[in-house]
Amino acid sequence: MSRQTRVCRTPLSLALIGVLTLSLASCEDGGDGAAEGTAEVSVTLGDFFVKVAPPAAPEGEARFNVTNTSGTAHEFYVPRTNAPEGRLPVSEDNKADESGKVGELHEFEGPAATRKLALALEPGAYVLICNVPGHHLQGMHASFTVEPLQQERGRASSP
Repeated sequence: MSRQTRVCRTPLSLALIGVLTLSLASCEDGGDGAAEGTAEVSVTLGDFFVKVAPPAAPEGEARFNVTNTSGTAHEFYVPRTNAPEGRLPVSEDNKADESGKVGELHEFEGPAATRKLALALEPGAYVLICNVPGHHLQGMHASFTVEPLQQERGRASSP
């Protein structure tokens, strides 16, 4: 091999190593710190609504990215319940009954303040609400479903 051939390969090799290093670094943590297999759920809180996308996730780890778009303090509360989203039992202080709670973010103000909440969720029905007194009664609620993993459904239906 001539010296000229080796000189041409060196820049190519360095470029290839650089590309591979960048690729591995960006894949290491999913690019945003999310673990592989974690469901990402966007939640928007406002006066007086809760929007969730997607409205369902597979069982396991779910990370809720909750943004308060208003200047009013809101909180994010996740109970597991079979009650319809607008019909949760209410206490005397106009807060939803907190039995079945699997996670929450305490009051935080916007606008555009974002908090994250990671939860390990089992299959079932959940309601995402703001539990500041009276807020869920004014419409701050959304249904959320956690579905069994596909392989679990297959086992359950096997004879």
